[in-house]
Amino acid sequence: MQTSIVGLEISVSALADLIAEQESAVWSAFGGLERTVYDRPIDDKDARREQLEAEVSFRDRLIDYSYAIGVFADTLGLSWTCSELARLMRQIREAKLDELWDYLPEYDTAYSNPWHQLRSLYTDLARVSGVDAAGKKTAALVLLEQLLKGTAAMLHSRGVVPKKEKDVQNELDLVMTSVFADDYCTGFDIAGSPKKFRPDFGIKSLRTAVEVKFADSHRELKTALSGVFEDMKGYEGSADWRRFYSFVYMTAPYTVADTFNRQVMKKGVEWSSIVVTGTGHRTKRTKTPPKTVRRTRRKR
Repeated sequence: MQTSIVGLEISVSALADLIAEQESAVWSAFGGLERTVYDRPIDDKDARREQLEAEVSFRDRLIDYSYAIGVFADTLGLSWTCSELARLMRQIREAKLDELWDYLPEYDTAYSNPWHQLRSLYTDLARVSGVDAAGKKTAALVLLEQLLKGTAAMLHSRGVVPKKEKDVQNELDLVMTSVFADDYCTGFDIAGSPKKFRPDFGIKSLRTAVEVKFADSHRELKTALSGVFEDMKGYEGSADWRRFYSFVYMTAPYTVADTFNRQVMKKGVEWSSIVVTGTGHRTKRTKTPPKTVRRTRRKR
C-alpha cells in the first residue's frame, strides 16, 4: 500500500519509521519544555525567553508529528481521519503557546492535551491498519487487502455478475487458494465465545479472519453493518485469531467506504472494513400464480 507525495512513493513501513522519528522529536521538545519549568527562577527574563523558545519548538514538533500521521491516514484511505487531524492542526496553530501544555503541580509534571490526542489517534490507526508492534505492516497483509479491494474488478474481468454473497465468496475462494495455498482456510469456528461464530475465511499465518457481506440495497447495507457489530462481539477474546476484516460487496454506491469504516471504528478499533462497489443484483423471487382448479359438472 503506497501513496505518492511530491513524486515520492512512501510505503506504510517508511511512514511508520517517519512517525517514530517525529514522536521522538516531540518527546525531546517536551522534555526541554519541562526543564525550563523546573529550572526557571521567578521573574527571570532569560528563563522566560528560554521557555518561549521551548514552547515554539514543541508546537512545531507537534505540527510535524500530526502531518506525518495525516499522511499515514491518507495512505490507509481514511479521509475522515485526515479531516480530524486537519482540525487538530488548526487548533494547534491558532492556540496560544501556553495553551498547548500545562504544568500539574500536584503531580510535579507537565501535560499536553493536544499531544495526548495525537498519540491516541495514531495508536488507533496503527491497530486498525494491522501494523505490528514496530509499526510495520506485513507484505502478506497488504496483499490480502489489495486482493479484497480488487474483487469488483476481478469479477468484472471474469464476467461474473454476483447475485448473492455465496457468488462473491466462491470467486474469493479461487483467488485466495491460489495465492495463500494451505494458509487459506474456511469452515472454522472462532473459539472463546458462548455463541458459535464462523467467519467466511481466514489466513492462518496472519491470524486474520474475514467476513463477507453482500448488499444490494440501502436496507441490506444497514443489515450488513448490524451483522458486523454482532460479529465483533462474538470474536472478542479469541486467542487464535487477532485481526478481523469485514468485506462488503455493494452492487451500487449505497455509501462511501470511509463512512462505513468510521461506523466500524466507533465500535472497535481492532476491526477493519473494506467496501467495494461492483456489478450484480439479487435474483428476484417471482410469485407462482395459484393453480386454477377446473370444476366439472357432476353427471346425474
